[in-house]
Amino acid sequence: MRRRYTLRSRLTVAGAFAALLLTAAMVHAGTTGKISGMVTDSQTGEPIAGAIVKVVGTDLQTRTDANGNYVILNVPVGSHTIEATLIGEEANPAETELLLFQQIEIRDLKVSVDLDTEHDIMLSSEPVEMGTIVVIAERPLVIKDRTASMRIVEREEIQDLPTRGYRDIVALQPGVVQRVGNLLNVRGGRFSEVAYFVDGFSQQDPLTGISTTEINNNDLEEVAITTGGFNAEYGWIASGAINVTTKEGGDHLAGTFEAVTDNFHGSSYDYNVYDASLSGPLALGGDIGSFIVSGERRWKGDREPSVIASGPLSHNSSGGWTLRSKLNLDLTSEIELKLGGIFSSDNWDFWLSSFQFNPEHAPRLEDHNHSLYATIEHVINPRTFYTLSGNYFSTERERGDATHFGNIWAYGRPGTDPNFDGTGLFYAWDDINGETPVEDTVIDGRTYPSRGDEAATWVDYLHRKSSYVGFDFDIVSQIHPRHEIRAGVDYQRHTLRRYYHLTPNDVYKGTERGKGGFDAVDRYGYNVTGDTELDDGLDGAKHPLTFAGFIQDKFELDGMIINAGLRLDYLNVNTQRLRDETSPLDPDHYIEKAAQGLPVTDKQLALADSLDSGDLEASRAEVEFSPRIGIAFPVAEHTVFHASYGRFMQRPDLMNLYVSYDFLEWMLNYGQFFY
Repeated sequence: MRRRYTLRSRLTVAGAFAALLLTAAMVHAGTTGKISGMVTDSQTGEPIAGAIVKVVGTDLQTRTDANGNYVILNVPVGSHTIEATLIGEEANPAETELLLFQQIEIRDLKVSVDLDTEHDIMLSSEPVEMGTIVVIAERPLVIKDRTASMRIVEREEIQDLPTRGYRDIVALQPGVVQRVGNLLNVRGGRFSEVAYFVDGFSQQDPLTGISTTEINNNDLEEVAITTGGFNAEYGWIASGAINVTTKEGGDHLAGTFEAVTDNFHGSSYDYNVYDASLSGPLALGGDIGSFIVSGERRWKGDREPSVIASGPLSHNSSGGWTLRSKLNLDLTSEIELKLGGIFSSDNWDFWLSSFQFNPEHAPRLEDHNHSLYATIEHVINPRTFYTLSGNYFSTERERGDATHFGNIWAYGRPGTDPNFDGTGLFYAWDDINGETPVEDTVIDGRTYPSRGDEAATWVDYLHRKSSYVGFDFDIVSQIHPRHEIRAGVDYQRHTLRRYYHLTPNDVYKGTERGKGGFDAVDRYGYNVTGDTELDDGLDGAKHPLTFAGFIQDKFELDGMIINAGLRLDYLNVNTQRLRDETSPLDPDHYIEKAAQGLPVTDKQLALADSLDSGDLEASRAEVEFSPRIGIAFPVAEHTVFHASYGRFMQRPDLMNLYVSYDFLEWMLNYGQFFY
């Protein structure tokens, strides 16, 4: 059972902003919502003060104020039952006896992330003999405090949809297009302009901006898709934010098992998904917390069936697994500790028509994701609470020839041109039918076997790994019945590694610079051959730093809701850059020549010198302020008007900001900056 209260005390804007500036921690997406409303007398219509309203199954509760209003914050996403009770004292000089006038339950009240669920309650102020009155809540057709374009998909709808995973759910929404490899375009933006959060924590690769984390379909509590007008708590987003909330354990032990397969009928695509979960209280009959663990194994013989293919495509399979756990532990009646982790791994083949007769050398990919987090929620007093979080996230991708994959030396080919024997697939030194013995080739002491009937290999090799450690502090206070102040700060330190060999067929030439074997390698965080991690030097792992802070006021006035906030973003790529892009290899030489009035051609500049520390300087940190305002005004039961204004910025994919300095020198000597 959660021991959280969400009444909030007065917190001045100045105090909240001071907390924002002085606390070094990480802002993440919201994970809870709010329930509010008014309690009135069913006979007179007058507001009732002092009525108790609580969320059943938790310690979240409050009393109505003098105007009958109640607010409960920090309510977990999902379906809840609230209970309202009016208690009075019987006038008796000798004995004071509490008398229950009336109790009412409102069930199936839906709470969504970052939104207010309103429900007014009518109680009888006269003693009644009847028991608890039960009311089934209905979700309003429009959510009045939604100031942005948002679509919410709840657990029940998720179970009814013919989808598997949150990306498929998002792909069904207006303005979203799903591409090959589960990549999503939102409102015409690039893949990397979409932010992905699971239980409030980012699941994005900062190098590429994409997310490859897989979540068990039965683990999804809610998927919220925001496609514009982001509040101040969201940064580095241009087109969309996907906020996934997973299920938590309950008060009763429960388990699920699901198996999906198409192997029991004729036209099988070998589609298989198996998942299971177990959840419940940490101690039977106790009140110390809850847990949930779940796992999924998936295998698809053809991961993306084509409507124009006659059947399953070859070399287009995928397989993977996901493990997830979440622990909610009540440390005290005011403090709750949450621990969680998500681990997913996938490997998949990539069908290409150009490799139709050579599938064993078409590309193969592996993705690995690990996410660990800890969050403390502390109720300072009935009107103020804060959350303090820390997390670690790592994502890794490797792509290469399906046969040789990570063995970079196996790609070497002394021959350079295919043997045009009618197929154009084989090198001249290969034996097409595997019948004629061919001697091994030895170059620089390294043996390259004949490989018999092996055809052309995949053309490049990629290995990238990104991780970050982050910290977060968020504080929420209901300083006034009409003002909810939210503030927070964010810090992340990344570790980035990337190895990209454009021409691995040349590795037989060796590692000597200028020979071509490993010249066409863009790498940092790995050595030249990609088999050892490298932390030091210009081509060591990159460590960009990000910091963000925000403050936001949710103001409600006569049916109008205004979300107004200010956000600060800081990015330090923490690396060396070229001093002069017009003369990258020798800026001082160029300046001297220009001072003498001597002509220097671009080609002469490029070949003037090798890249050294004198050609570089420290990069500059970027700081940006972003005002945000959103307005929502319900016009009728079925209609709401909302508008927003803000300054929104997209952080560039960090792989476009970093480069191997050896590779940069090589590219500059070829007369170009980019590839």
